[in-house]
Amino acid sequence: MAEAGAATGTAVSPGTGESKMVAAGPVSLEEVRCGSGRPLVFLHGEDGLLFSGPVREALGAGFEVRAPHHPWWGRSDRPGHLRTVEDLSYLYLDYLEATLDEPAPVVATSFGAWVAAAVAVKSTAKIASLTLVAPVGIKVGDRETRDFVDVYAAGPDRVRAANYGDGVRPDLRSLAADDFFYLAEAQEAMARFAFRPYLHDPGLPYWLHRIDVPTLVLWGSDDRFVRDPKAYAAAWVAAIGSNAQAIELPGGHRLEEQSAAAVAEATADFIGTAAGRRETTGAGR
Repeated sequence: MAEAGAATGTAVSPGTGESKMVAAGPVSLEEVRCGSGRPLVFLHGEDGLLFSGPVREALGAGFEVRAPHHPWWGRSDRPGHLRTVEDLSYLYLDYLEATLDEPAPVVATSFGAWVAAAVAVKSTAKIASLTLVAPVGIKVGDRETRDFVDVYAAGPDRVRAANYGDGVRPDLRSLAADDFFYLAEAQEAMARFAFRPYLHDPGLPYWLHRIDVPTLVLWGSDDRFVRDPKAYAAAWVAAIGSNAQAIELPGGHRLEEQSAAAVAEATADFIGTAAGRRETTGAGR
């Protein structure tokens, strides 16, 4: 997960960058920046920023990567009125308006990709392009079919295999005590925002067509967290429309951890081609 130490007020380094507090409307978010160049916003997944240092460093070769902790992660505020991904989407509209002078690429992983999509269906005025890495947030299967492994019911070995497949996974023995505390807080936050219904918004697929900026969906060939990752990525593309595409990369559901260089390269190439497409179409509500 991301930076530990929310209870003590200390910030444990997520591996790269400098941390500061920024305002998103009335809410303060802890934001970590690295790299140099035009801004790129990175929205983290379930485990925050702790394991995403390599992909942010790789993206930072061409961009100034701005990675806020969601509310209830890290040192970001924990306002009681934020209870759903819809609530987070309005908060991030405030964040983008407050921190960006021009539209910027948004790269988001897993749970963060769900949040990013919920933002983009409302407004892309400050979003130049959207890269969704192993997203969750929609349901493809029927009522009786699980789209995702239930991390609250499955054992730890199955959860690890679901997230990482046969690939490299983090060595938890190397983590500091504060990092473990942060992981526990992150699990609490996920239960708050994404438990009921589990990891999806039944209404979101009906609004994804409103995403009018170039969108890239990256999925892992060894993703065992999603029931059928290829079909799931295709469902995202179909719902968004002709401005979306999907690319398979080697790795599990934690694709940005296992294939950081490949994710950064695919994203940078996509952002380069997306810039011209946005200018041509005049996207951005």
